[in-house]
Order: sequence, then C-alpha cells, then structure tokens
Amino acid sequence: QRRISTMFLSPRAVAGYIPGMAHEAKEMIRDLFVFSRAGTVPINPQRFASRASMNNILTLVLGMRTESIEEALISDLLRLSREFM
Repeated sequence: QRRISTMFLSPRAVAGYIPGMAHEAKEMIRDLFVFSRAGTVPINPQRFASRASMNNILTLVLGMRTESIEEALISDLLRLSREFM
C-alpha cells in the first residue's frame, strides 16, 4: 500500500499534475469573471473554488471533470462535502 501512495505523490507525479491544476485555476477565474459580469455583480467565490478543487480530484481519481458550475454533479458533491464537514 505504501508503494501506491508514494507513486501518486512522487515529485515527478506531482509535477505532472501542474498543467491540470493551472487549467482549473484559469477556468475558475474565467467563470468568476463571466458570472460576476466582469465584477459588476457580487458573487460568492466559494462554489467556484470548490469546483476547481473537485475537478482536480475527479481528474486524478476518475479521469473526468465537470464543464460548468451549473452541473448537477457539482451541486451534489458540494452538498455531500458540506454534510461530511
């Protein structure tokens, strides 16, 4: 079991995650800009940051990601994470 966990967290493996994390960060900033109408409408950024984090996890674990903050999967995952906390 130790070998599996170190495989995903080795420096080489972590370096390979950076492009995906950068992509999610750019998507989050774009969505914040769009949904806030270029900063003219106040929004709560928590959902957007949570989606970016969830997409990183989904990509690493399941090889998939969500395309929009409005997807039902995001609402379900955020609800479940709040219940868990």
